[in-house]
Amino acid sequence: MPSYERQFDETTLIQRDGHRGAFRYEEAMLRASDARFALHWLTAHAPPAGCALNYCDLASADYDRQQQLWRLELRDRLGDAGATARARLIVNCTGVWVDELNAQCGIESPYRHALSKGVYLGLPREEGHHSPLIFDMGTNGDVMTCVPWGPVALWGPTETAIDSIEAGLAPDASDLHFLLETANQHLRREVQAADIVSLRCGIRALAVKRDYVADRYPLELSRRSIVHADRERPWISVYGGKLTGCRELAAQIRSRIAARVSPALADTRTGDVADPEMELSRFPGIDQPLPSPQWCRDHEFCCTLEDYLRRRTNISQWLPRQGLGHDNENRAALLAVAQVFHGEDAEAALTRYEQQVETQHDRLLAGLDTDR
Repeated sequence: MPSYERQFDETTLIQRDGHRGAFRYEEAMLRASDARFALHWLTAHAPPAGCALNYCDLASADYDRQQQLWRLELRDRLGDAGATARARLIVNCTGVWVDELNAQCGIESPYRHALSKGVYLGLPREEGHHSPLIFDMGTNGDVMTCVPWGPVALWGPTETAIDSIEAGLAPDASDLHFLLETANQHLRREVQAADIVSLRCGIRALAVKRDYVADRYPLELSRRSIVHADRERPWISVYGGKLTGCRELAAQIRSRIAARVSPALADTRTGDVADPEMELSRFPGIDQPLPSPQWCRDHEFCCTLEDYLRRRTNISQWLPRQGLGHDNENRAALLAVAQVFHGEDAEAALTRYEQQVETQHDRLLAGLDTDR
């Protein structure tokens, strides 16, 4: 049960003006990261049960009513190879891209997504910070959180309605100004642009009716999932949802597949599957061992340098400048990682990554200093 606490370990980390105490409660957490949580679901059902195609685009989808089959033309974006697949049923669970894919394949639905951008700052984690801190913003029922995660603490998130996916792919100066301002309103230490270790940006896909007019604060919209089956063709669209409801959603989708395709799939048990023992390695600046690049390449569908740094490990979120370090001190270590995935093209791959860091991180933070 939630309990009231006037004093707690993190009291020394926050400004005391206006804070009369805190409620403590417990909720679910992920062991490693959201990316690795999702990856676990894929690796637990590796071939022959299923085949996850990384960096694969759907070029086209045509439905043959006579054979009651979809014909899918697929394109590998890394190797530029094509393939054809057939399917009795398609489940469009592509998150923020559901509406785009439905439009591409001529699927109409009474629902769509409203989009909201959320940005976090990764700040150095202070000694004694062990529990997430949640601060009431006083408006719209909104809160800001300071969540300890490895060597950093995530401060955020923002909640900004956007009208396109492209508008939510990266933070901008207004996001960072807002986060720095609110951090300095609640945290005892002064937080400046130079303190930012990393930036974390994502898009929330919120399920709404197709005629929804974007006149509400995104936090007022439900995070629930909606499953819609097309009446004309075997196509299921999944809208909204959160990680906390993924098991129930998966069971619901599996039940629908069983009813439409094969009763043998009706077993909806989703028990944990133990991860295989993985090869570990070290990276400069991170105390704990990490999955090795070779392991991730051979066992976890890892294809690129950025895959490894952002989606198989937390290197790009735990170390400054997306893993390069303040003064590029980790460049040699990153080159060794790049060689695992890119071979003779490792230097070129790392150069592209450095250019990405300059655009997405360096210039943005330098602009904040100029604004000040």
